Parts: sequence; structure tokens; C-alpha cells
Amino acid sequence: MARYNYKEITEEISSKAKIDKNDIFHFEYSTLNPIFASYFQFCQENLSEKCGKYNIQPARLYFSNEYSVNAGAFSTTDENPYYVVRIHMGTIVRLYNLFYDKNNLFEEDKDLDHYNSLMQTLKIPLGLLMFQLATLFTYYHELTHLIQKSPFLELGLTEAQVAEDESYAVEKHILELDADLNAAHSICFHILEYWRKQDDEFQTQQNLEKVLSMGTASVLAYFLLLAPVNQNVYYKKFAHPHVFIRIAYIIDCFISVAEVNLRPEKNEKLDSNRIVKEGFTIADKFFKLVLGVNRIGTFTTHYFNEMDNIKSYANELLRLAKENPNLYMNRYKDLV
Repeated sequence: MARYNYKEITEEISSKAKIDKNDIFHFEYSTLNPIFASYFQFCQENLSEKCGKYNIQPARLYFSNEYSVNAGAFSTTDENPYYVVRIHMGTIVRLYNLFYDKNNLFEEDKDLDHYNSLMQTLKIPLGLLMFQLATLFTYYHELTHLIQKSPFLELGLTEAQVAEDESYAVEKHILELDADLNAAHSICFHILEYWRKQDDEFQTQQNLEKVLSMGTASVLAYFLLLAPVNQNVYYKKFAHPHVFIRIAYIIDCFISVAEVNLRPEKNEKLDSNRIVKEGFTIADKFFKLVLGVNRIGTFTTHYFNEMDNIKSYANELLRLAKENPNLYMNRYKDLV
């Protein structure tokens, strides 16, 4: 496998894709240098070596100097455009700090003691797993926006909702649904990979549900760090679907992909309600312990109260998405 040189990549996009040099974060002197380097290598290798069929070359990733948690995707307007994923350096620094450095949740909370055995068999600290799943979701989501090549791409698509007055268009919600589902599909395979690395005796339905709950908690916590505080459930508003609509169809995707990969001889079937509730519990405890805030309590009540409406709107988006031939889910058959 090729090793990619971040300095060379950023010099290339500064020169040829007209990326402002002042926007480029150089991580060589960062205390998280190994984390940035590992993430960059994985993503750039994936862009350069795994994405040939998508006709998005040259595709490049860089870290911006922004300290907020956010990411974006855009293409240049040249005759031979560059396709670029832009990750705010704050996404790596702050999520690593919150999910891993400050996160002693599974050691301190007695209600989550049963996760300690999972940590031993997965052979990874669960806070680090949360960080990996959240940041990988970010990458795959932005990659999907590149692949979609929508009319919005040249203007740039960003992940965080930055203002209450973001303009609504159903096309934007459909693009986000498509990007979320591909990201969910992709990180579910990472979850399954971790699960399968355990000794056979630990590859149980219960352990898989726990790891899927970890994935749910990671994505939910990530979304709530992006979303405006205490935002009521909405439907046909703003540029992104509400976080609970997104988490509903993401969990459905997690479960459908995982179930396809269960062992048929075991007659296993995942408990989606348990996965959701456990994921919400982990996210709730995470926010209270690490950030000292209650971001989930009120939202959880609204989520379950609004479940019928959430499912109805998600199904409406899915129906409309099937009519859009440019979406990832319609152009590439590897998405369930």
C-alpha cells in the first residue's frame, strides 16, 4: 500500500485546487500527530485506491485550521476538477479529547459494568472506539457527497448546522440521507470487523448488539455536538434532517447490514429497540459525565413520542430518494 505524504498533498491542492494556504492545518507539531497521520493515511488511501469507480479523481483530503467540529466536501470548478474532503482539525482534536481522553464512562459508571468484558475481547478502549466510529462516519459521509456530484457540491456541503435560517430543500435532505446511509453502511462493516476479531466464543448476538449500541451512541453524540442546542424535532425545515430522523434511519441501516452478516445457523435476530435504548443511555451518560450537560434526556422523550412521525418522514425521504438516479444508493448496488 502506498504511503501518502500530507505535505505533498496539501502543496498540490494549494497550487492546483486553489486551497488557501492559511486554511491548511499542518499536524506535524501537534501532540496528536499520530492520530492525524493515521486518519489521513486511511482516508487518502481510501480516496486514491478504493474509489476508482466513482469518477472523482483526483480526490484529496486535508485538515483545515478551524477548531470547530465540522467537515465538508466540495469540488473545484475547473474543466478537470479536484474533489476535496475538508475536515476541521477541531473534529479530530475535540472528539479525541471528549470521546477518549476525558471519557472514563465505562470505568466509572456501574450501570455499564457489563461493557468492561466487551472492552477486553475487542482489545480496544471503548472511548477510542467511539472516536474512531464518529470520525470514520464523518469521512464516509463527506465521501458520499463527492460521489453524488450534486449541483450543491461546487458551493460546498458542510456537516454542521450553523444557523437556524438554513434554507430548506427536499433535495438537500435526500442528499444527507444518502450520505448518512452510505456512512452507516460503511462503519457497520468496521463494527463487524471488530466483532469478528474476537475469539469465536465471544462472537455472540449480545456482544454484536453492544457494539452496535456503541456505534449508535457515537453517531448520536457526534450529531448532538454539531446540532444547535435544544433544537425541537422538525421535518421540512433547514438544510439537514433533524438529528433524530437521521439517527432513526442510521440505526435501521446498522441493523439491516449486521443481520445480513449474522450466522444463519444460529437463528440470530437483533433487538433494534434494545440497541436504540442502550445507545441513547450511553450517549446520555457520556454527555453528563464528560460535558456536565443533559443533552439527551428531553430529546429522548421527544424521540419516542415522535417515532411515528419520524418514521413517516424517513420513509418519505427514502421513497423520493429512489427517484433520484444520481444518489449513491441508486448508482452503486453495494449499498443495502
